[in-house]
Amino acid sequence: MHTSRFRPATPQDVAFLAEGVRIAERIPAADELTIYEAVFGFTRSELDGFLTETLRQDGGDYPLTCGTFFVLERDGDPVACCAGWVEAAHGLPSGHITAMAISRYLGSRRWRERAPFIRALAAAAPSRSPQTLQLESFYTAPAFRGQGSTRRLIEGVLGVLAVGPVAPRTAEISLLAENRQAAGAYAKSGFQAVWTTPTADEVFRGLTGSRGFMQMRRDLR
Repeated sequence: MHTSRFRPATPQDVAFLAEGVRIAERIPAADELTIYEAVFGFTRSELDGFLTETLRQDGGDYPLTCGTFFVLERDGDPVACCAGWVEAAHGLPSGHITAMAISRYLGSRRWRERAPFIRALAAAAPSRSPQTLQLESFYTAPAFRGQGSTRRLIEGVLGVLAVGPVAPRTAEISLLAENRQAAGAYAKSGFQAVWTTPTADEVFRGLTGSRGFMQMRRDLR
């Protein structure tokens, strides 16, 4: 009999988490290309290095640290993961903290060179609501897909981060609008689309082939 367990990620999971982020951030219209490569100009080896470096961190204030990830394991091995955190009510938004980490890794010159593409991403992306549970970077290893891993991850994160007297009242997931398969999985867990990029940015579309993002929300009370 197989045993499964939901748990917070640990530094030993970094290689699995990095693989998960790479695949979760692929652009549906661009084969293997990720948002990081298309917008920020990462090479594949640079992206691997950046993810490995940042995912080794324990902090939970932005979505690319070990401290924000949760893992579903089977017989002791990780088979699925996602990031989950409560967006801060004060201070820098998590997206800005992520951008700062990317800028430090790439350097100021390359960051400036990518500025038009970064602005296009910012124009297309939704705003994260303060004090809202954010879910991101869902990944399930191919051999374990179709077994309800996404639902189990969502309910596991809710059981950790959406409890107590100051628990968030809503949860949000943001994804590229063309990622219909993922949107369908989130809908099965009670999420509804509440926002889409109102006007396609031609620079963003040229980079990614996407018209923009969808934001989905679930009431937790």
